[in-house]
Amino acid sequence: MGLSRPYDNEGELTLSLRVDGDIVFVLSFTIVPGSLVESKAAETLLITRLQGIKGCHRQIGDATTAMHDVAPCLLLVAALQGVADAFGISAIAAVPADRQTSYTKDYAFAFKEAYDDLFIERGLSKGTTGFFSSPVPIAQKPLTSIKQGHKLRAKKKRAFRKRVQLACADFFKSFVCFRQACVAQDIGLILDGFGATTCR
Repeated sequence: MGLSRPYDNEGELTLSLRVDGDIVFVLSFTIVPGSLVESKAAETLLITRLQGIKGCHRQIGDATTAMHDVAPCLLLVAALQGVADAFGISAIAAVPADRQTSYTKDYAFAFKEAYDDLFIERGLSKGTTGFFSSPVPIAQKPLTSIKQGHKLRAKKKRAFRKRVQLACADFFKSFVCFRQACVAQDIGLILDGFGATTCR
């Protein structure tokens, strides 16, 4: 995870999927007030971009195969839920197709398929403001709605996405704890400098 651009004043971050060191798929997001997207959560992770990199079709296919046929977009959404877990954010939202900065009417169908259709299929609902949103974790379809013969495959894919989510949550939780420890240490050193008594 890193900044979406080398110099960014908007606070947008990007989760990147790499194959052999090259970025092949990205999910960009920012933290916004829940009220902005009709969420009761105090803060929400707002997905602003979710797309593959042009010219990386083969690598994306290879990555999908290697990840138990979990599509990169779903893998990154699972990772984002892990980020939400780590920072105590209970909702995810997404910008609709026609509000994407690169949206054009000539490619309206492709944008709708890549964004709106995907979000609806994954369980996000569209509010009156036009944004899609869902609590974390995002609800999954009941296994009873999956065709016979596909349930075992669906279970394996869900289990893999859950492992990705938990791994990301654990990673960022450890980062948060480390940062909090550093801040506490810095405060302790400052108080020591003033001759104050600190609890450790």
